[in-house]
Amino acid sequence: MEQEFVSDRAYVAVLRDGCVLQEHSVYAATPRGPGFGRWALPGGGLLPGESFADAATREAREELGCGVILGPVGAITEFLQQRTGERSVHLVFGARIEPGDEPRVPEDQPDDPDSGRVTELRWLAAADLPDHLAWLRDIIEGRIACHYELHRH
Repeated sequence: MEQEFVSDRAYVAVLRDGCVLQEHSVYAATPRGPGFGRWALPGGGLLPGESFADAATREAREELGCGVILGPVGAITEFLQQRTGERSVHLVFGARIEPGDEPRVPEDQPDDPDSGRVTELRWLAAADLPDHLAWLRDIIEGRIACHYELHRH
């Protein structure tokens, strides 16, 4: 059974010793475009009736193979479709790995179409974060507590 997602999304910025955990995900080619891979924060869409916090915890378990303890929201990104008024909100929670657990690339699950998408995990130092995550560097280094962006389309 295919899961229905809403446009809101939840992510985790798992921090340890001044580094953030990133996942490398591979996306298959579709009629809309070629396949590609990218490094990103773990996360994804909310299931119907699911809270942002529950989605972030579930996505971390699915994509990092471990449990996380959520901290405060570190970033809020709002997407607003000006023509229709539709809105989508993306939250990034700060997080840490549950004691006694360690992140690992999850095993492929034949019944899950998203399974096997995460191919690698890495800890990235704050100084090495890409420009689009500069706000996360500022949080890690204590310059800001939370980041907000608004994108109008």
